[in-house]
Amino acid sequence: MYRRTISMNMFWLGPFCALSLAGLVCQADPVAPEASAAMATYQEKMAPQQDAEPQSPAAQATPVQAVGAQDAPPADLYDRIKVEVPDPLAVREFVARKIQELTAEADTKQRDDLKFFNTVLSYLDEIQREQKVELSLAEVIRRALDNSYNIRVQSYNPAISATFVVEAEAVFDMIFFSNATFVKSNSPTATTLAATDSTNRVFNTGISKLLPTGMTTTVTWGVIRNEFDSAFAFSTLNPSYRNSLTFQVRQPFLRGFGIDFNRAQINVTNNDRRISEQAFERGVQDHLLNTEEAYWRLVATRRNLVIEARLIAEFQKIYDFLEARRDFDATQVEITQAKARLDTQIANFVRVKQSVLNAEDNLKNFLNDPSLNLVDGIEIVPNEFLTAEPITLDRLAELQSALDNRQELKEAELGIESAQINVGVAKNQALPRFDVVFDYTYDALGKSQHDSFQNLSDFDFHNYRVQLQFEWPIGNRGARAALIRARRQHARALAALKQQIEVIILDVNVAIRELNTNYEQIGANLTSVQSQIEQVEAIRERAERMDPDQLNRELGAIQGIASARRSLLLALQNYNVAISRLERAKGTLLDYDDVVVVDSAGNP
Repeated sequence: MYRRTISMNMFWLGPFCALSLAGLVCQADPVAPEASAAMATYQEKMAPQQDAEPQSPAAQATPVQAVGAQDAPPADLYDRIKVEVPDPLAVREFVARKIQELTAEADTKQRDDLKFFNTVLSYLDEIQREQKVELSLAEVIRRALDNSYNIRVQSYNPAISATFVVEAEAVFDMIFFSNATFVKSNSPTATTLAATDSTNRVFNTGISKLLPTGMTTTVTWGVIRNEFDSAFAFSTLNPSYRNSLTFQVRQPFLRGFGIDFNRAQINVTNNDRRISEQAFERGVQDHLLNTEEAYWRLVATRRNLVIEARLIAEFQKIYDFLEARRDFDATQVEITQAKARLDTQIANFVRVKQSVLNAEDNLKNFLNDPSLNLVDGIEIVPNEFLTAEPITLDRLAELQSALDNRQELKEAELGIESAQINVGVAKNQALPRFDVVFDYTYDALGKSQHDSFQNLSDFDFHNYRVQLQFEWPIGNRGARAALIRARRQHARALAALKQQIEVIILDVNVAIRELNTNYEQIGANLTSVQSQIEQVEAIRERAERMDPDQLNRELGAIQGIASARRSLLLALQNYNVAISRLERAKGTLLDYDDVVVVDSAGNP
C-alpha cells in the first residue's frame, strides 16, 4: 500500500504553489522547564510503581490494562452480518436473480415471494441512478487530500506565518540611507565677519546595521558646499567643499542589550509558524475524521434503506394477504390496521431515502472532487464493509501515545516558550536606558569637490566623540505593567497546558470506552436479530387464524426485526467511527491513514 503525502504552501510570495495539501513537520525546540514539569507529572502517573522491597518476578510484572474484546469473533460473523444488513447494490443483484428464477413458477407461494422481491426492488430502485462511482475508504481519503477546499485553505496558514519570521529577521538587514538638503539664507548680521547671504548644499549617504547584541553601526559619507556673497571678504574659499566620513557605534548596555532580547521577535514568530504548522496538521486530521465519518454514515444509510424496504415488503405481503381474505375471515379492523402500518412505513422510507441522498452530498462536500459535483446526480457506492474485528488496547499505552503525539500539546508547549520569551523582553524593557555612542570622523576641505575628496584620503583631520546617554522614566509604570502582564500570560499558558493534558486524557478515555461499548453491542444486536426472526417464525407456526391479537403480535415482531437490524447497523457504524476517533484522540490519525505531511520541497 502506497503512502499518501500532503505538501505545504511554503512559497510566501503567494498562494500559487502546486499542491495536493499542505503542512510541515518541524524539529522540536527545547520546551520551557515548567511545561516539561507539567508533562512529567502525568507521565509519572502512568509509569509502573516500584515497591521498595524486592518481589517475585510475577509480582513485579506490571499488568497491561487491556480493554476491548479478548475473544476472537465467530468465523461466520461477517456472513451473518452481511445477510442482515446488506448493501442495496448487492440486494438488487440478488433480487434480480431470484425474480428471474421465480418468474416461470406457478406456485402460489412462489408468486407471493416474487411479489415480495419486486416490492423490495422497486423501493431500492428509487436511489439508483445511471451514473455510479464505487469508492473505497482509501480512495475517499486520497480524493479528500487532493481536492478538499478546507485543507487547501488551511494550507496557506503556515506559509503566511513564515512571512512573519522573515519580517522579524529583516530587522538585522543593512539599511541604505541618503538625504540632501538645500538652504539659502539672507539674514542681517552685526559684524563683517559673518556673511549676509549664503547658500548651503548638504548631501549625506551611508549604511547602517543592527547587530544581535543591540549594537547599531553606521557609516556615513557627507558632502557640504558653502557659498557666500561676493561682499564677504573673509572667506578664503568661496565656494568651499567639505567631505567627511563618519563611523558611529551605538551600544545599549541595559535596555535593548543582549542577543536574547534582540532575537526575541524572531523566536516568537518562529514559534508562531510552528504552531501554525501543528494547527494545519490538526486541521487535516479533523477533516479526514469528518470524511471517514461521512463515508461510514453513507455505508450505514444505504444499508438502512434495505431494512426499510424489507419492512415495507413484509407489511405489503401481510396487507395483500388480508385483502385477499376480506370476503372470508379477514375483518375490516385487521385490514385497516395492516394498511396503517404499511403507510407509516412508506412515509418513513421517504425520510430514509432522503438521508441517503444527504449522506452522499455530505461526503461529496468533504471531497470537493470535480468529478463528483454536487449538481450532478451521481450515485456513490461504498465498496467497503463495516469492520467488526475486535481490538485489544492497552489504555495506558494509548494515553502515553496521545501525550506524545497530540498537536494541541505541542502548540501549548510552544505557547509557553513564547510567553517565557515575552517575559524576558518585558524585563529588559523595564530597565533604564544606558547607551554608549562613539563617533569617529575625518574630513577635508577644498575649493572644488575633486580637491576636497582628494584631500580626504590624506587623513589629516580627525574628530572623536564619546557620548553617554541615560534615561529612566519616573515611576516606570508602563514597563512594570507590561512585565506583570507578560508574567500572567506565562502563568496562563502553563495552566492552559495542564488543562489540555486533562482534555486529552478525557478524549482518549471516552474514545476507548466508546470503542469497547460499540463492539459489545455488535454481538448483542446480532443475537437480538436472530431472536426476533425466531420469534416471528414461532408466531406464524402457532397461528391458527389471523385475528387482531395475532396480527398485532406478528406486525410487532416484524418491526422488532427491523429495529434490531437498525441497532446492529448503528453499532457497526459507531464502532468504525470510534476506531477513527480514537486515532484522532491520540493525534495519530495521519499515521493510521498512511498519510505523510511534507514541506514544499517534499521533505517530511
